[in-house]
Amino acid sequence: LFNGNRAVAVDYARNGHRERVSASREIILCSGSVNSPQLLMQSGIGAADALRTFDIPVVHHLPGVGANLQDHPDVAIHVACKVPSVTLGRAMRFPRKQFIGLQWFLSRSGPAATNHYEACAFLRSRPGLAEPNIKFELFPAALKPDSFDLYPQPAFQMNIGVMTVASRGKVSLSGPKPSDAPILLVNYLKEPIDRQTHREAVRIARRVLGQPAMAPFAGEELDPGPAIQSDDQLDAWIDTRCASAFHLSGSCRMGPASDAEAVVGLDLRVHGIQGLRVADASIMPEIVSANTNATSIMIGERAADLIEDA
Repeated sequence: LFNGNRAVAVDYARNGHRERVSASREIILCSGSVNSPQLLMQSGIGAADALRTFDIPVVHHLPGVGANLQDHPDVAIHVACKVPSVTLGRAMRFPRKQFIGLQWFLSRSGPAATNHYEACAFLRSRPGLAEPNIKFELFPAALKPDSFDLYPQPAFQMNIGVMTVASRGKVSLSGPKPSDAPILLVNYLKEPIDRQTHREAVRIARRVLGQPAMAPFAGEELDPGPAIQSDDQLDAWIDTRCASAFHLSGSCRMGPASDAEAVVGLDLRVHGIQGLRVADASIMPEIVSANTNATSIMIGERAADLIEDA
């Protein structure tokens, strides 16, 4: 809620009742790269024409809200494993997985005490790049495409993530209420360079899996399979397998007030609005070339310093 261009209060629902909390200094929005732009737009901050579509009163025209959405696209190569004991296949099957869960709840130990993505590498997919643009993660089990089902034989997978993406998407509204789910258009692989990087990464991953050190472990390639080799074949496979790494970023990006697409400044304050900051992964101008968790934590730490010094 606003008094002119100053954010002064937050309305929320509890037990079916609408309640209000007033802010004497500032409101800090930390709802992530989907819900932060959604709440800003439903509160009247965003592209004016889009807000008027849902009869939302325009508090401040800020067209960058919801734009610049980015993510790390991810595919995985599945490989049969010659040494079943090094995989999680047995642990992930009923009834053993129930006991593993109980072990973690009681002692915080056992196979459930880690996510098992413990072998990771950052690489350049082609010469001339200033920094690594792809990431490999080895997981000691393999899940069938589009499911959480294990292959019948022991297997593992190599997850491949593109860390520097050119494609951009957006978050849009489907309605004026917080309960109206936002519309996400991430535009994975829209830019040809992102598709090229995926192909390069798959071929590098295959070379890694074919090294002598992997020979005792790596068996038949289950997916995409050895028949998939050409650019067109790889593109068709990537189209069916590409998924989110859940690193959504950039939808309230930081930049100077002179930049029409920027949403917050260096102090994380929303341009044109007093008493309102955004502090989450949505403020990244470009997605970081690694997992977003550590960067998001540091955004929060920096926001705490800025708030304390204000």
